[in-house]
Amino acid sequence: MITYKIGDCTNPTEEGKKLIIHVVNNYGGWGAGFVVALSKMWKEPEKYYRNTFERYNLGEVQFVYINQDIVVANMFAQNGYLSDKNKQPLCYDSLEKCLLKVKEFAQSYKCSIIAPRFGSGLASGNWIQIEKLINKIMLDITIYDLP
Repeated sequence: MITYKIGDCTNPTEEGKKLIIHVVNNYGGWGAGFVVALSKMWKEPEKYYRNTFERYNLGEVQFVYINQDIVVANMFAQNGYLSDKNKQPLCYDSLEKCLLKVKEFAQSYKCSIIAPRFGSGLASGNWIQIEKLINKIMLDITIYDLP
């Protein structure tokens, strides 16, 4: 089930453990979109991504522990960058694999799943299709939209 909230998902209001998920590319680029806000709040997700991205394939997830209550999931579901040749870098098959891993992690660690509208910005995915994937996987998630 998807719940929508107005707010900043780098400062979630849910109680207990939280898993903040977002899409990253497989080229090592980090500097635009949601990751800017993420890096302002915590340095660990960017540092871990930049130091290890070459070891990850599309469909894999980096789980980066911030503290006892917050984990950030860097989901490798964007193949490269948006360009004239690559009009839609989001890979839906890879995103589905990532979301299944996120669901398993959240269930194991009893985390709330928090996210911006991942995959629909710089990755150029269609949010309606992403919603369908979320619902197909039966993922309980809170999507934060900035005011």
